[in-house]
Amino acid sequence: MTKRTAALLVLAPAAVLLGVCRATWVAGPTTDPVLGPATVTVTGAQAAPGTVALVVVSVAALLGMLMAGRRLRTVSAVLMVLAALGALVVTARVLLAPAEAVGRRAAEQAGRVGTVTADAAGSAWLSIGFAASGVLVVGTVVAWVQARRWSGLSDRFDRVQGQGGQPGTPPPRSTWDALSSGVDPTDDRPGEPT
Repeated sequence: MTKRTAALLVLAPAAVLLGVCRATWVAGPTTDPVLGPATVTVTGAQAAPGTVALVVVSVAALLGMLMAGRRLRTVSAVLMVLAALGALVVTARVLLAPAEAVGRRAAEQAGRVGTVTADAAGSAWLSIGFAASGVLVVGTVVAWVQARRWSGLSDRFDRVQGQGGQPGTPPPRSTWDALSSGVDPTDDRPGEPT
């Protein structure tokens, strides 16, 4: 699997999850004395705080994994998978207890700490958000497994042995470059300046 395919496996569900966090995930009535009888709507970002941050961490770790060397790639991959799992857990909590999200939001609107008793029902956006977070976890795990086979960015960023055994000196790209650096390209003993 190429780096591009692995990136799409992570970026596509991350984009969907970020998009649905702006939609209403949960709505329900509350009978708080301060608010009165009202219907409280809660967006994904309000119902599952931290989801947006966890998705951003996953995407940032993906970028690190795509550009880093072998050791940093492993660290980035672990961070990416953990952030995706965190997003899944946070969205699952809302899916399992939507009334708690509405009660917490109603308490915020009333200027209180804690929750208010409320009824709630999850919307289709909540289901899409949960599914996207599940796909994000799978995508990050697949990207991590595939990343073990990747090479670095490219050969031009790797340290090479140059002319005369000098580390870090790249070999000349052309005969003209060789002449400019004092190396005779027609010499039978390459690496010795003339």
